[in-house]
Amino acid sequence: MKRKNATRSALVTSILALLVCVSMLVGATFAWFTDSVASGLNTIAAGNLDVELYHSDKDDSGYVDASTELFNDVTLWEPGVVVYENFKVENVGTLALKYQLSINFENETKVTVDGVEHGLSEVLKVAVVENGFTGGRAEAQNLTFDKSLSTFTLTGELEGNTTSKTYGIVIYWAPNSNDVDNIFNMNNANKGKTLSIDLGINLQAIQEMYESDSFGPDYDEDAEYPATADTWDGTADTSWYNDTDTEFVLTTAEQLAGLAELVDAGNNFFGKTVKLGANIDLNKFPFNPIGHSSDGKSFNGTFDGQGHTISNLYEQSDLNAWQYEGEYYGLFAYTNGATIKNVTVADAYISSGRNEAAAVVGNAVDTTFTDITVSNTTLIAYNNSAGGVASECYGNCSFTNITVDEDTVIGPLWGTYDVRLGGVVGLVHAGNNVTFSNITVACQLDAINDVAANYQYWLYRYCGMLIGQVDGVNGVADPTGYVTCENVTVNYGDWVNYHYCEYASLGAGSYNGPGEYKYARVEAGTGTDGIDLSTCNHNEDESHNVLIVFDQLFGGGQGVSGLKTYDGVTVNYNN
Repeated sequence: MKRKNATRSALVTSILALLVCVSMLVGATFAWFTDSVASGLNTIAAGNLDVELYHSDKDDSGYVDASTELFNDVTLWEPGVVVYENFKVENVGTLALKYQLSINFENETKVTVDGVEHGLSEVLKVAVVENGFTGGRAEAQNLTFDKSLSTFTLTGELEGNTTSKTYGIVIYWAPNSNDVDNIFNMNNANKGKTLSIDLGINLQAIQEMYESDSFGPDYDEDAEYPATADTWDGTADTSWYNDTDTEFVLTTAEQLAGLAELVDAGNNFFGKTVKLGANIDLNKFPFNPIGHSSDGKSFNGTFDGQGHTISNLYEQSDLNAWQYEGEYYGLFAYTNGATIKNVTVADAYISSGRNEAAAVVGNAVDTTFTDITVSNTTLIAYNNSAGGVASECYGNCSFTNITVDEDTVIGPLWGTYDVRLGGVVGLVHAGNNVTFSNITVACQLDAINDVAANYQYWLYRYCGMLIGQVDGVNGVADPTGYVTCENVTVNYGDWVNYHYCEYASLGAGSYNGPGEYKYARVEAGTGTDGIDLSTCNHNEDESHNVLIVFDQLFGGGQGVSGLKTYDGVTVNYNN
């Protein structure tokens, strides 16, 4: 039975962001200071509000961050199931604070009886044990479960300078706690339906009112805990749009989804500007890209993120069907004459079974990209192109102040071939012009040799840290004349060494790629340069290991080698 009881990255990310940003803004106009005197001089130190959350259970422990799994013991939800986590709230700042813990839940399975939906949140109850909880069902039966998931809150206070409190939060499906207990497993209409729910923790903090600021100890007397962000469920809101205005500000995921609906309906926003007024969390709920290339629905206006982040963008299709109408995936599927600027795309997952994939724009025509960051994002394509910012560029495209970080992975689906993987752009042909200025690329290209590179001869074709495929001259990728680079930095990480097995019938002498890699071929089980290569295990007729270092800025193609250096590009190697 599949469990989804992992803490969504959106839950903890939003908590920590609210904690650091919103809480510090309470009274930030005046700031907080403490005075001390040393050697006849005043030493002024700004006080700060900073709280951290730690957890421990029988399987895992440590600092709670966006990837931490919580309440993850359940393999089958049924009456009597107990899960718990022990949390330590620690004040690592200098200011006394008040805090509040609550439980987030989402994506719960629903079953329908007599037209009414029921979910696990109806039967799961919560108890708190000071100083932590250890035990199981028998011990849990002695606790008081008087709060539901939605009504549970836990508040406390901590003085500054590393003070903490520990609690056990226990979640229990008490047998016969509700008339719907047996609906889930016994109602004929719902037999076999998987019961699941995603659980997470909210931690919010505000300054204690007795902490003095410029106007005394009561400035923050009426401060309230920052509101937690609502999770997006896929709904769209277009009510913000009208035909008269030329500038619009979006603050919710629903409004961003509404932009996709408006463009899909034929509104290309030419001459109009869409701005973000807040960070937007798409909650890993399937997002319909903005625009569709297959039917000419493009975004032609200006999209200004105003420094905000769009997180948890999720798009996926399988190998046999298009989930969306357009053949390009990304925040935008198709832009034409557009400007995209001042935005971060973080924690995105885009897997395109038959289409192109990019974090920002799939099909970019005459598009300007400025001040763009792509962070901790996974991009996957099948027999097409994938790029950190854009999958394909046509006409004139410029990229200025762009960062694609080391936690971003760009790769192919298994079983594919000729996938163009580019750290910034997947594919650019001669006749189109691309300008790179102030670019930093450190992403990982998952250039598995059997898939993205040619299995036998040409190494890493269609793979480049800047562009996956450019046209070639005399057997070498050559973007001269249509790709310009200024102040571009490429940082290779520790992922760049690959080895794979090659067919025995080809032999070491069969290699006819770049000469510098010819002698990387060694017999199975031997080593080179201190690297122990494992025995080939693909097929019995394979007997050579091949060690290849990936170091291409631009990828070539069939019979075209990649390019490692280029004017205006600085390359840094980690190994």
